[in-house]
Amino acid sequence: LVIQPGTTFKLYFELLIPRGTEKGVDNARLKQGVAHALTELGKGNIPLGGRKKSGLGIGKVSRWQVAKFDLSSAADLKAWLSFDMRSESNAWTDAGEDLFTVIGDKVTAIPPEADQRHTMRWSGNFELGKSLMIRHTSGNIADPHAMHLTIKRNGENIPIISGTSLKGVLLARATKIFNTLAGGTENDVPMSLEKEEDMYKVPAELLDMFGYGPNDKRISKRGQTTLPRFETRGQASRIEVPEQAIDTKPPHCVQNRVRIDPWSGGALDTGLFAESPVEGGDVTLKVTLRSPKDYEVALLTLVWKDLCTQDLAIGGESGIGRGRLTGTSSTLTLNSAENFTIELDSNGQLKSGHADAYFQQGLTRLMEMCEAAAVARGDQ
Repeated sequence: LVIQPGTTFKLYFELLIPRGTEKGVDNARLKQGVAHALTELGKGNIPLGGRKKSGLGIGKVSRWQVAKFDLSSAADLKAWLSFDMRSESNAWTDAGEDLFTVIGDKVTAIPPEADQRHTMRWSGNFELGKSLMIRHTSGNIADPHAMHLTIKRNGENIPIISGTSLKGVLLARATKIFNTLAGGTENDVPMSLEKEEDMYKVPAELLDMFGYGPNDKRISKRGQTTLPRFETRGQASRIEVPEQAIDTKPPHCVQNRVRIDPWSGGALDTGLFAESPVEGGDVTLKVTLRSPKDYEVALLTLVWKDLCTQDLAIGGESGIGRGRLTGTSSTLTLNSAENFTIELDSNGQLKSGHADAYFQQGLTRLMEMCEAAAVARGDQ
């Protein structure tokens, strides 16, 4: 079940805080940690449900309410026993979006400099010069057979680029680049990751980045790899790709097409179908990589360059020119041991020269990984 955007609902949490320093618990740090986690949830930084790495499950909390009870007090204990969290009780204190003020007890927000997470973020503005088709069927007999994927917001159908589509494109092109650098032949370059035989061509180094499921066939049939032994329970993807709305003006035209009979060269009987792709518009694409390694940053930069220069298409029917985007501006922000921000122009050229040394290091490491993969491939 996929919940449509704009759906509102309530969430309830209950935290039992030990008295004093009972059981060695630091109450101030406990409150601070819980308040910080709930604040990140309210900002949409902690998605809910499945497909979290593909842009689903991101929500925002419009208002927090807090009720506090001292269970060492008989009056508060009685009030807590009769308290119904779902009711509009006077015990609630409206906190708005700031939980730290209501919690009190000198609990403050964790400063940004204390954040030890390492991330790589690509953000780019793109123009859709022609058409784009991420196939979707409405189920309405009056609609075309195939329409571009949309979501409903404020009663309107908004065309989007889904996170699953963009993530699959990134994985396919990264696989092609890695296998090519590893000295692979055409048989080692996947044509479609939907086919089982092509799934085995994804390098183990990319599965470590894009994730894999429990007892994944791509792991069990791989043999030796250049990475440590994979866990049988699977690993979540470290790449997060949210879905993005396309800023375009409807309505979009409906194209009537026919299938060609490969034997006669004429129109195939009962092969008439209609499509409604999205045409033109602007879109902002974002990709986040957690705990990036230098060679992963270099590899994704090569993929992003292909996306900006129309060499990499998104969606279906790329053979007739659909899905080509032109990158007008792109920014890479790296928050790790090497902190910097660079820009990529529409020709795929880096505008900031101070990051050359880091990317050269990443490319050198990438070539070493590819050479090791080529040796392992030759030993099998």
